[in-house]
Amino acid sequence: MPRPPADAPLLNTDLILSHALTLIDANGLDNLSLRGLAERLGVKPNALYHYFANKEQLVEAAYARALAELPLPDPMQGDWREGLSSLAGAFRSWCQRHPHLVPVVLRHKSPLHEEARLTEAVAALLRQAGILNTELSPVTRQLIAFFAGSFVVEWGNDAGSCPAEQEQVFRTYPGRYPVMAGLPPATPGSDHAFSLMTRLLIAGIEGLAADAAQPAPEEAP
Repeated sequence: MPRPPADAPLLNTDLILSHALTLIDANGLDNLSLRGLAERLGVKPNALYHYFANKEQLVEAAYARALAELPLPDPMQGDWREGLSSLAGAFRSWCQRHPHLVPVVLRHKSPLHEEARLTEAVAALLRQAGILNTELSPVTRQLIAFFAGSFVVEWGNDAGSCPAEQEQVFRTYPGRYPVMAGLPPATPGSDHAFSLMTRLLIAGIEGLAADAAQPAPEEAP
């Protein structure tokens, strides 16, 4: 075990989480270990157990720290469409910085203030859009899950599942897939597709809010 240099910073939670996030972003959650993290920090593994009882606690804290980086719009400032579009872009950038933490967003169950902060920001924007309170909670959670899930698909494509190969299937069997086979090749680059989907979602929210604003039909006598 290498000894830390004399001028090395003292071990603390912030330092541990900073290095843990670096390892997670580079190598993934499966390759994170307390032993490997201790070696990176130049300390014995037992030193980390004073801060985290196990890997699960470490990952939880690292996830919370990373999520706290996400900039959130002020729902009281500006138009909700601009706020939601800005939040969607910021969340996608966060996913690109921490791709191995995106699945945690989808499956995480324990309550965290950092997650509640994101949920509250989305809910506030949707309320400003005119979504009814009775529909606000499910729409908010599904919207967050959609943005996280869309990045999982995008990241999977970058990792090797090539859309061009799927397009070849459409062209090979045009009788089976007439709509997709007749389309021009997809526009390269996922930024354009993400922007289109964000606009489509905003249009859908506008439609949902417009329906909610309609007066209830009068009951027949």
